[in-house]
Amino acid sequence: LLAPSVLGQTVGGGLQPPGTARISGVVLTTDATPQPVRRAIVTLSGGPLALSLNAITDDEGRFEVADVPAGRFTISASRASYVTIAYGAAAPGRAGVPLAVEAGQRVTGIRLLLARGAAIAGTVRDIDGEPMPGAVVGLAKRSGADRVTLPLTVTADDRGDYRVFGLAGGGHFVGPGTPLLPAGRPRPAGAVDEL
Repeated sequence: LLAPSVLGQTVGGGLQPPGTARISGVVLTTDATPQPVRRAIVTLSGGPLALSLNAITDDEGRFEVADVPAGRFTISASRASYVTIAYGAAAPGRAGVPLAVEAGQRVTGIRLLLARGAAIAGTVRDIDGEPMPGAVVGLAKRSGADRVTLPLTVTADDRGDYRVFGLAGGGHFVGPGTPLLPAGRPRPAGAVDEL
């Protein structure tokens, strides 16, 4: 992780208005050869902000957030089909590092990472092999020896097909998202199916 550099900011030959700063950097993939991510949304939140500040990356993955008040912030990037990694974190789902900004600073060299997301797709079928339109599918992820249910469900389409995308890599389990058997009978407490 590279430390951001902090410089005095000038605008139009003069100092930036007191109490505001600028933050700039780049959004890259976590590929072996990192690639810039264009049109990613960069979000700065926390500190004295009531609402987050946002910027969109250019074709080279560069961004700049202006008019930032002094404070400690979280900063991250997001884009469909990618998994967000908090600033300063080594992997998705890990805690990041707050970004401290002082009045009038120009913070440069921020490097935000996005991991390419995985997808899981399938068809939900009943006991007779017929597609189940409208079936709810839930997702769980392995965490050590435990199975942790994620707050994610999808509904199968009119052919019984479902697709979940933007997932972090690793072992996932797919199962019924509601406590009903295909025939509408209640499921025994604690029962989990793997599809």
